[in-house]
Amino acid sequence: MNTSPPSAQAAPRHAFVFVVVTLVGLHACMAATRVAASLAVLAQGHPAWTVGALLSLYGLAPIGLSLWAGRMADRHGFHLPVAWSIGFALFGAMLPVITQHLAALAVSGLTTGGAVAFAAVAIQREAGMMARDVGDLKRVFSWVALGPALSNTIAPVMAGLLIDHAGFRAAFVFAALLPLVAAWAAWRVPRLAESLPSTGEPASFRSAFGLLRHTHLRNLLLVNVAMAASWDAHTFTVPVVGHAREFSASAIGLVLGSFAVASTVVRLGISSFA
Repeated sequence: MNTSPPSAQAAPRHAFVFVVVTLVGLHACMAATRVAASLAVLAQGHPAWTVGALLSLYGLAPIGLSLWAGRMADRHGFHLPVAWSIGFALFGAMLPVITQHLAALAVSGLTTGGAVAFAAVAIQREAGMMARDVGDLKRVFSWVALGPALSNTIAPVMAGLLIDHAGFRAAFVFAALLPLVAAWAAWRVPRLAESLPSTGEPASFRSAFGLLRHTHLRNLLLVNVAMAASWDAHTFTVPVVGHAREFSASAIGLVLGSFAVASTVVRLGISSFA
């Protein structure tokens, strides 16, 4: 029985779909866990600042993992970093299935958030290698950007419905199934070059932060920070305000999902204009 992944001779367009599905599966796991954890903390009677602290953990792990993720993707390609990410996401989503203690939810936030960030580097590298030219590269990354928007549209709505009709544990079970979808999709991605030729010394924090000397890149990062902060503020505010006004989990999930619908439409437009 052949247990090796599909060969690198598979059609690139066919493989690209599985790359995007891998990202959607991992990101949807994080999104569903984030919504369920926020509402679980509020249901347990914790103050609103606890939700903010919990949500901040989803973005904390990427700070320390970003450079390591880049090195690992350059050295090992797509499959090994994604396999590690799937393992961490599965662990992080399964932990609240066992216990919804605040500490467990905090660890879940760290691991699922870190898993998405760690895998995203390898996924973007792999997607870029599948582009045929500069114009195609723009379209490829437009579709890669569509992945998180799709997951943010579906995952909160499903998590809210499950919380209302089956309880918090069911929502976390749903989140834990999504890394398995990502694993199936990642297995379908053919193996390309495992590493890129060395172009000098390995990246370090000093050389990475040296990129900030480039004015255009620095301005782009500042715009990205502002946009991400507004998105995260919305993700924090909706569950808190919704819970205070006694909205159902389904309604809160629907509001979060509708926010992501607009992002999906915009990214589809970007893909067509690119």
